[in-house]
Amino acid sequence: MIIILGAIIGFVASFISTLLGGGSGLIAIPAFFYIVVHTYGMESAMQIALATTYAMSVCLSLIAVIKHYKNKNLNLFEIRYYIVYLIIGYIFGSFIVKHIDTVILKHIFSIILLLSGLWMIFHNDEKPVKKLPSFIIYPIT
Repeated sequence: MIIILGAIIGFVASFISTLLGGGSGLIAIPAFFYIVVHTYGMESAMQIALATTYAMSVCLSLIAVIKHYKNKNLNLFEIRYYIVYLIIGYIFGSFIVKHIDTVILKHIFSIILLLSGLWMIFHNDEKPVKKLPSFIIYPIT
């Protein structure tokens, strides 16, 4: 039964990610968290849900990168500015997540999800955006 639920979650999350250009974790993390809590208990449930979603995201990301590269939507020259910060963030996050309680991680995820949703609802895309210099943009992103 767990395998069937995992397959359904994977399908729905990857479908939404393909449709919206991301966001599979918004579906997969709460769903896998629910499965893990009711199957194995609360201890490390959020960490297991996060790790499962990361593994799923690797497959989704590889497919998306290949697709966008073939459609010439990917600027490989610009990626070099982001890759170092991504690696640092992944390493730092992987060390920290082991030491944070599952309940706290669940609350952090919920707050970020809520704030992201509110920002998307109230963000006005019609305003002209002032472009920041590249030496500021790359470290921030």
